[in-house]
Amino acid sequence: DEKVAASQPDGAMTQPGPVQGVPADGAAAPMLGFGTDVPAPPPATVPGRHAERDRLFVSKVPQLLGQAELRAHFAQFGELTDVYLPSAPGGGGHKSICFVSYTDASGIQRAMAHGPHEVQGYPISVDIAAPRAPPPSTVTASVQSGCRVFLTKVTSEVTRADLQAYFCRFGELSDCYVPPGNKGIAFVSYKDPNNASSVVANQQHEVKPGQTVIAAPAFDRPTPNKGGGKGGCAVAACGPGCGCCGCGACS
Repeated sequence: DEKVAASQPDGAMTQPGPVQGVPADGAAAPMLGFGTDVPAPPPATVPGRHAERDRLFVSKVPQLLGQAELRAHFAQFGELTDVYLPSAPGGGGHKSICFVSYTDASGIQRAMAHGPHEVQGYPISVDIAAPRAPPPSTVTASVQSGCRVFLTKVTSEVTRADLQAYFCRFGELSDCYVPPGNKGIAFVSYKDPNNASSVVANQQHEVKPGQTVIAAPAFDRPTPNKGGGKGGCAVAACGPGCGCCGCGACS
């Protein structure tokens, strides 16, 4: 897990009906986005993300700080369910990162509002943990059914919440995933493949003022491998072992 922007609160998706401005004959269409006639239902989020929303990602943790000190610090913001401090390989201390989980989102909000954070005089970096990649079986199913869209030119200014708020206008989302590490890509999956088709019919999408992403279908691209192991990533623009989308080749 790496840090990325916060998820929106969970809520029910709404499906506004046909997207205006998408030509029926498949001809080139203008860029959609702010100022166009794309329907805009109330903001919605991807279901099943509640637990991930309630977790902090803590980095730059000095070796002198342990789980007890971190727990004592973050407990002041809400009821904790877990404080996970991964150990470094070989038993040489910890990895200088930590994941802090709360019983509800209010603990997250109070912790984020408190910053900057110091524990026993040591500054630490605190952000909201990235959502985990969807299970490989889910990715494969959405790719094969034509429900998954691959996005490029996703800058650091575009958050997962921005993508959800914009692309839910085309139909009910089943997943929205932004890989950690500022790779410049993202994925959105729909429950109805027709909604994904509406998105990719217009290659350019201005998801927020001045921020345009490029949409294309995500599809299986088997690649030869010498060991008879896993094939290629389930995204046209990636290669085996890229670790970006959560598909079987990346895990």
